[in-house]
Amino acid sequence: MKKVKGYISSRKVFGNFYPQKVQNLVIRDYCKRKKYFFLFSSVEYSINKSYLIFEELLENIDKVKGIVCFSIFQFPLDNKIRNNMFNKIIKKKKFIDFALEEISIKKKVDILNVNELATIRYEDEIKKK
Repeated sequence: MKKVKGYISSRKVFGNFYPQKVQNLVIRDYCKRKKYFFLFSSVEYSINKSYLIFEELLENIDKVKGIVCFSIFQFPLDNKIRNNMFNKIIKKKKFIDFALEEISIKKKVDILNVNELATIRYEDEIKKK
């Protein structure tokens, strides 16, 4: 059974506030279905554009097989910044999953697929405003 660490947000995710309890329930259910051994989640600071806790997870990723995040939309809008974050995981031969969207990044091509999804979703939201 793969040991994974959770990653949740204390700020809005794509304009919506999800209580931490709900985020953890989504991750726990996802891990159960994937047969992952879920360790407690780390909670990102509420400071806008802060990813200090995520960076700390990356520093300690050798202790687990991967990270399960609540949503892809916890991460920066900028593809270049997001790619840099995700490439660090791939270089360490680990994975990152996004429970709400039920998608996973295990190799570089997966980053392109996630970016495509994010770009479409962001463009749709911008058009609504």
